Amino acid sequence: MGKILKTSIYIIMLVVSFMLSSCVDDIDDSPTVITGQVIDYYTKKPVTDYKIILVYTKSGFGGSISGEIDSIKVDSLGKFYYSFTATNGCKYDIMAYSTKYEGLSSRELKYETNNQFDVNVKPLKCISLILNNKTGKYKRFCISYFPLGGDQPATFKDTTIIIKSVVPDSYHKLKIDLYECESCGTFITKSENIWIENVDTTYLKREY
Repeated sequence: MGKILKTSIYIIMLVVSFMLSSCVDDIDDSPTVITGQVIDYYTKKPVTDYKIILVYTKSGFGGSISGEIDSIKVDSLGKFYYSFTATNGCKYDIMAYSTKYEGLSSRELKYETNNQFDVNVKPLKCISLILNNKTGKYKRFCISYFPLGGDQPATFKDTTIIIKSVVPDSYHKLKIDLYECESCGTFITKSENIWIENVDTTYLKREY
């Protein structure tokens, strides 16, 4: 009985290992091609400081696995080209990011064909937020902004907060949590939608 059980476990492990094998194995004959160009939304000039990533996802008996396959280079004209042999049963996507431009959300590729993505991206801007504790009631605050930001705690000793990596010509949700003491959990939330212009820095001032 023990020998049969060990044999069954071994077979199951082999099946799982096969199903979750890497998605870079050459199975299909025709290549999957990715081409395109990255252009500045405003100036229409090529963007070269951009990182495009090819990722895969494979589902199997033991769950799903995913990972990065390769980085796709962008040339001096903002153009990119990449060819690879896809594996049946894998899902492929490209995504991109830059420290200077807005990122590219995940886009699924089609098998054995030319996938063309011409991308117009906006240069990232900043928000300079000045908080004035006019009433003296609040001791500290926490800022969060969407869709790109996370929590940014600070005290009222820091009257100017710089928020980076903001996409212009779009609305962002700005949320400020105001705390009445240094360590208490009681707070008041001030929330608003703010429109970001296409300027290097948008200046805001709020008094509480």
